[in-house]
Amino acid sequence: MPFRMTRNIEEFIGPFLLQGCFIPSFSSVASAIHSHKDEIEPAFSLLLRDDIISWYTSKSTARNDIKMQELERQLADRVDKNVIFVQDRIRQCTPQSGAFPKADQTETVDSSVRELLKAATSEQNLCMMSPVYQAWL
Repeated sequence: MPFRMTRNIEEFIGPFLLQGCFIPSFSSVASAIHSHKDEIEPAFSLLLRDDIISWYTSKSTARNDIKMQELERQLADRVDKNVIFVQDRIRQCTPQSGAFPKADQTETVDSSVRELLKAATSEQNLCMMSPVYQAWL
């Protein structure tokens, strides 16, 4: 599942916006984030670090400062890998600069985002997700 696009979110956006300005806007935002990835990387690191640390601390019983510092050192590599993964996902959503379709191709510049949206709204993919992911249950 590329991203969360449940039926409720899809209904909220509406079919005209979803197939209209949503995809170009999504591509533009991804392109803007990707072009400033060096400035945004610390924010991604902070957000992902907080989420990973809070998840790990909710599973453990001891919560003193020394153990938290050791835990942060252990999880630094995992946070870095997740930041790289997020940035790669954003890069996949950006329109390829200078990649205009040839005369025999019918592919659009934002075709990768269209494919991701198609996968995210597919009922076959949504029904395979965990029940906590499915907001309408």
